Amino acid sequence: MAKETEEKKTLRTIEMKWIGKISAKPDYVEILLYVDSFGKKYDEVFEEAGKNIQKLIKAVEGTSFKKTDLKTRDFELETVYDTVAKEVYKTKKVDGKNKREKETKYEKVFKGYKLKHRMRFNFDFDMKNLAKVLSAFSECKAKPEMGIAFTVKDKDALNEELLAKASKDAKKCAETIITTAGAKLGKLLKVDYNWPKHAYCSRTRFDRRVSYSMACMAAPNEKGASFDIEPDEIKVSDSANFTWEIE
Repeated sequence: MAKETEEKKTLRTIEMKWIGKISAKPDYVEILLYVDSFGKKYDEVFEEAGKNIQKLIKAVEGTSFKKTDLKTRDFELETVYDTVAKEVYKTKKVDGKNKREKETKYEKVFKGYKLKHRMRFNFDFDMKNLAKVLSAFSECKAKPEMGIAFTVKDKDALNEELLAKASKDAKKCAETIITTAGAKLGKLLKVDYNWPKHAYCSRTRFDRRVSYSMACMAAPNEKGASFDIEPDEIKVSDSANFTWEIE
């Protein structure tokens, strides 16, 4: 009796690591406001912070927005000290004789409390609204430092578009390679993706280190003219690994 052997088929696969790239025009503005309040006593610093918030609210209400559009991001209370140098004299014996020597000692002296308040103010990108907001904050007596980012409102939609493009391009490339080799691309077996967090921000941005006057260039002057800003496109890339069966 003949012995039959069944040959196990080896699964043939192709793996593609593909980087998807996408660009989008900014349609949303995110403004971060930094305001520090100081007081020698605990209650004084909170009183000062409350006054600064009211000044910012007044600035917001002077535009087309509401005070509820101004959101607190975080705040931090810290103790402030000054380092004070004090000169002291000590008597030491040198060669059997008393000699006075001067030494400098440094002491930490309590100065008060500082409350770091961070707020955000977001709205749909519009040059006129941006000019109004920058003008309002530049005239605000709380004197906030600002960080301005141009981004997109629907980040999830942009992320889905990015992944869809990466998947489509990877499959097209795999089909081209397999077809050229005389085979056929089979079903998708595996996808590896790390789900990174993207900022989705334009490279055009102001940060708090920039001169305050520069951040106010977009505000209209006495003649109504303003520095027009056209933010650079948002460019994002992402990668994923795809594994298909080869038929």
